[in-house]
Order: sequence, then C-alpha cells, then structure tokens
Amino acid sequence: HAYAQRVPGITVTEFAAGSMSSKDLLHALPPGLAALVVDEFEWAYEVLLIILAAGAGPAAIALNDTVANPAARRANYDLLVRMNFRFSGTSGGHSLWTSRPRAVMAEPAYLTELPPELADLPKSGVGIVQLDFIAPPPGQPLRLASRSGMEIWGWAVLDLGVPLAADIFAVVRHDRSGIREYIRLRRELRPDVAAHLQSDNFLMSGFRADLAPLCRRPGVHTVTVLQSDGERLFESAPLFQFTLEAQEYELAARAGLANRYLYGSGIEIGALQNPLTVSAGCRVRYIDRMPLKDLITHYPEFAELRVQAPDIVDDGQKLEHIAEMSQDFVIANHFLEHCADPIRSLHNILRVLKPSGILYLAVPDKRHTFDVLRPATIYGDLKTAFLTGKRPEAERLFFEWVHLAEGFPEPEARVRTAKLMAEDYSIHYNVWAASDLLTFLLSARRDFRIPFELVAVVTSENEIIVILERTAGEPPEETHA
Repeated sequence: HAYAQRVPGITVTEFAAGSMSSKDLLHALPPGLAALVVDEFEWAYEVLLIILAAGAGPAAIALNDTVANPAARRANYDLLVRMNFRFSGTSGGHSLWTSRPRAVMAEPAYLTELPPELADLPKSGVGIVQLDFIAPPPGQPLRLASRSGMEIWGWAVLDLGVPLAADIFAVVRHDRSGIREYIRLRRELRPDVAAHLQSDNFLMSGFRADLAPLCRRPGVHTVTVLQSDGERLFESAPLFQFTLEAQEYELAARAGLANRYLYGSGIEIGALQNPLTVSAGCRVRYIDRMPLKDLITHYPEFAELRVQAPDIVDDGQKLEHIAEMSQDFVIANHFLEHCADPIRSLHNILRVLKPSGILYLAVPDKRHTFDVLRPATIYGDLKTAFLTGKRPEAERLFFEWVHLAEGFPEPEARVRTAKLMAEDYSIHYNVWAASDLLTFLLSARRDFRIPFELVAVVTSENEIIVILERTAGEPPEETHA
C-alpha cells in the first residue's frame, strides 16, 4: 500500500466502510477502480454487494481471510464466484481474486505447452487430487466416440499445510505419440472439502474442465493434474485413461479403399500382425524379408500376436523374386517409412505392377505417432540415397529413433543406437506428415520418371493412405546407383 502511494500514476483511496452508509460507500468508490483491498473482514460481504450493485467492479480484489469465520468466508467466496471473479491464489493472509469478463478471457484455457514461467520449474511431488466421478483404473480406459465431450471435476490441493495453488492444469498425454496438452482448470467453491479437511483454506479447492477440445487424436490418453505454487510443480499420478475411438469413416477407410481399388492377384509387403482385408475376389501372396520364426525373434513385441507368415521370402525394397509387370496390385502398409532408399523401393514396386495396376500405400502420420518430435524427412536426402546407394547420416537417424521415438536419454541412447545398427534393426528411416509424403511422391515422379498417377489420399486415424495407379508404358528405367 505504501509503495503504491509512491508510484506515479497510481491513486490510492482509503475509506472506513464501518463508518459509512451503503449509499455513501457506493459514492466513495472512485471511478475506474482497478483494485480493491478489503482489510476489514467483517465488512467484506457488504462491500462486495455494493460493488455488485454498482455494476462496474475492479479488475482485482484482495480479501482479508485471517478471521476464522467459516460461514462468512463461504458466503464471500460464493458471492465472488457469482460476480464472475476467479480465485487466483493467496498472499499475506488475503485471498486474491481477478475478474473474468465473459466476453474476453484473460488467458487461453487450452494450451499445447505450459506457460514459460512454469515450464522450467522443478517437479517436487504429486500433490493431492481427488476426482468426483468414478474412473476405471489405469489399463482399463474409458471408451469415447471421436470428438465427444468429456468433463472432469474434483478437488486438488498441494498439501494440507499450505495455501491453494492458483496455477492448476489437467494434462492429457496421447500415449501413442507422447504429445502432452494442457487445460487450465477453473477453480470452484467446495465447502464440503473445506469441512472434510477442517480448514477454510480449501474453500476454493474444486476444479472443473471440459476435455472436448483435446479429444481429437484416436488412441489411448492418460490424464493427470499439474499444480504449481510458482516455485515448484506437483503432478499427480495417472488419474485415469480414455481411448478415443475412430469415427465411422476412419474405421472403414482401409477396407473401403481396398474394396474400391484392388482386384485380381497381387502381393502385400511386410504385413506382419495387420494384413489388409481385401475382397473375396482378390488373391494375395505375402512377402517378408525373413521366415516367420525369424520375424518373431526380430520383433519380440509381436510374440503374443498373430503374425502373417510370408509366402515368399524376399527383400520388399528389391522384389527380386517378382516378375516385371506381373501384379494387379501391391500393398505396402507401414513399409515405406522403413526403407533407407524409398525412391528405389517405389521404383521396384512400380516395376512389378501391370499397367493400370494399383499401389495401396499407407504410412504413419508423424503428427499422431511416437515420431512426432522427429523432424520431417528432407527430400534431398532421399534423392542422394537413390543416386549414391547410401542414405546420408544413417547413424543420426538411428539416434533420432532411439532418443526421440523410443525415449532413451543419453548416454543410453548412444549405446542402443550402436546395438540396433549392428542388428540392422528396421527403424523408421522416414518421417512424414501428409504434405511431406505428397511432396516426396510428386518430386520422385518428376525427377526419376516413375510412372504413376495419384488416385486418392485419405488421412485415417494415425496414418496416411495413398492410392497410386501405374501408368501405361515401359517399366521405369534402371538407375546406376
């Protein structure tokens, strides 16, 4: 107060509410009131009513809460909430409140990252968080339809012996990609919690938020609550999980495109645990680079799954055992991202297709997978790999995979990088979003006369599906790499 009186441009007005009538008090409020400090707790409710009657309250209110009067404090808090003020923390025995005009929010509710002043704070604990709806235990996600709403509510405190944290967020982590998004929670009046904890410090311990704007990525999500006292972060243990199911068109996208474009006989490269469902009139032979038992050894994560046994053991990037212009279709789902030289792989696939044959191609969309933190693949590197026969900076790509996709920290990431390179492990050499993939395909067609037309592009769940048709004419020219 004394400091504010010395600052140029700030006017401080003091008045004693107890010695004035309500009418006089109303006239005593200065125009353009920016902040109000109520030091006399016994007059707080009347002052708040007068401000409400005036219809033009201050931007901030500091309310003396040192007097132990639970009923009066609850009444003050309830009135402030109805006046559209938001609880913003405590300081020096006062609770702090800021106005929240309905037309203009002071801050965004939904954030892709924490505010800078909080992002670098150390994590010091988990706090106390209680949800007020029955959530299934971790490992048993709630099932939600795509883009459906989901409201959460409950109460949260840092510790029983400290004031409430004003900064509180729900954290929604997409398990497949690792993406974390934040919702700034709205504090709410919870006299039941204050009574339960036997302290009026926790009257504003409630929270509520709608997760709907973050319900857009198919797959499993984990929800936690993050609180901060301005010096530390406290993140709860996982509270519950929900899985967002694909919309109807996404569920039907793979099979629908297959039914429309695939006919006759063809091959599928690297089907593993998820072969494409085709119509009854199609005949498919499966190609992989190892026999079934070796595939399961190489990919231990598939040990408990049903893996498609290959009919032909061949390198899908070369297709040396498949005759030129012999196939009505080639299916290459989640294959091209594993190719160190995808232009050569595309060249060889188009070579074995008949004129008007179909390449059914699906690759992960980096925005919705564990590759989200990796940079998109540069077309110039792919062009160099095709012309020289060697992928530039292969070790860097392996390290990116281990460090950014698998999440290994240094120095463990360096050790695992060397191990995977020695095993010739099939990593994602290439990382694309939809626009990056189309740039690659059209640039390769232009630069190396690869004969195809782009027929269809569909983004579905976490993947991009592209249908290419082999154009008539001679097979693509061999290169000298």
